Amino acid sequence: MRPTVDEQLAGIDRLLQLVAADPRLSAESGSLLRDARRQLDRLRSSIELRLPFLLWDNAASAAVLAGVAPLLPPELADEVVAATARSEADPTAGRSETEADLARRNDRLRDLLSAAITALPDDEAGTAARAAIIDHLRARVDANPALNRDPVIPEETLS
Repeated sequence: MRPTVDEQLAGIDRLLQLVAADPRLSAESGSLLRDARRQLDRLRSSIELRLPFLLWDNAASAAVLAGVAPLLPPELADEVVAATARSEADPTAGRSETEADLARRNDRLRDLLSAAITALPDDEAGTAARAAIIDHLRARVDANPALNRDPVIPEETLS
């Protein structure tokens, strides 16, 4: 489909360059334009990896949650089971969803991870479960293409 998203973003960048070249532009407006162009560049460099990242993160988050669910209070455990059932039943779940759909699911899973951290028991099993969640969240930061120019997304996700 033409124009591609990348072509459209390049067109927007060209327009921003033209505005930035205006000698009457205030220093503050110039600074805002430079920031906008940096954000646009980050978006252009991350766009191809966003869907693979969300697919990986949703599956990995669901797996971590499923692993800690038995340690959670019943009501939260039920929420986790409901939210992770689809991922366990179908490892390709989400591949036909839009980025917005995947992002909404990602938000829900991250909310559950956050709730799990505080709801886990203060014993050895709870401590180990918290460590598993923290390890995943660290890997998530490293893999996020919106945060990193060279994200480290596990290879199996990119195929």
